[in-house]
Amino acid sequence: MPVFPASNSITRRPLQAVAKLLVLVACLLGSCAANLDNEVAAMVSSQFSVVYARGVDKYGVTRPPPVLIFTTDLGRELAGWADCRDWTIKISVYGLRDYPHYVMTSTLPHEYAHLVHCALYGGLGYPVHNNDWANIMIGLGGDPNWTEITYYE
Repeated sequence: MPVFPASNSITRRPLQAVAKLLVLVACLLGSCAANLDNEVAAMVSSQFSVVYARGVDKYGVTRPPPVLIFTTDLGRELAGWADCRDWTIKISVYGLRDYPHYVMTSTLPHEYAHLVHCALYGGLGYPVHNNDWANIMIGLGGDPNWTEITYYE
């Protein structure tokens, strides 16, 4: 998987924050500018509605759907990130551009499984990839074999 060239993180941090804000604002305004077109964002949102419905049907999670944020702040190493505190899922614009099928079929259920896990068991979803989480991910239509799973007895 491609990665960013090494750089001084101190000088990059403000630029990353500005880029993150611009992408978020662009997406909230209905256009993800050069990073993500509206058609792709609509496809992801449509696919996520299926995953969300499974969460309601199978696990009784009735919280409103999380906010999907299309962003560049995850770099090229992470396809997504779930945050139980603010009930959001960040989707990497790079991952979506380079591996759209993977993001739609694996990343979306993977990240939402973290939020469902938080709703069912409390906390912030840690340990992150345990048996309970893997079973939720499977129930949401994902494949946990794409992720390193930490099994606990």
